[in-house]
Amino acid sequence: MEPAVFFYYLFLMVVVVIIIVAAWIKYSKFGYGLISIREDEDTAKMLGVPTEKYKTLSFLISSSLVGVLGVVYGYYLGYFTTASVIRVDFSLNMILHALIGGIGTLIGPMIGAAVMVTLTKVVLGKLLEIHILITGILVIAIVLLVPSGFIGTFKNVIARRSGRAREASNQN
Repeated sequence: MEPAVFFYYLFLMVVVVIIIVAAWIKYSKFGYGLISIREDEDTAKMLGVPTEKYKTLSFLISSSLVGVLGVVYGYYLGYFTTASVIRVDFSLNMILHALIGGIGTLIGPMIGAAVMVTLTKVVLGKLLEIHILITGILVIAIVLLVPSGFIGTFKNVIARRSGRAREASNQN
């Protein structure tokens, strides 16, 4: 098997595991506990959510998944240097992709990544002199025009349309 194909499948396998773990967390008692901690930690503690345990467990799970992905990435590179591992753009891109796609959703960051990679690599790839300027303007426009991300905006549009449909059926 060609190395590029091998690493493609290896990264794909890790991403599938991460999505399964994220879905399990989102729709489990643990996930609801984390949401309550995010909204108001003191109230969550009063209602019986073991906040310290949940925060520690979430840190453990997230660091383990990032560690596994780091091992695969290091194996892909074949060597480690500070420049190849400590990259601020990785962290910023993760935040940006989640913002654009929709924070708190499973598919939102993937949609945000697809949109941004397409914009930066395909559409703006030939404009190297002003690439970062145009990307920054596009990101600001997307965040201002679509503050809840693409998924949140899509859900709002569907809710408004179904609300209008209910109003129309109630008037008849």
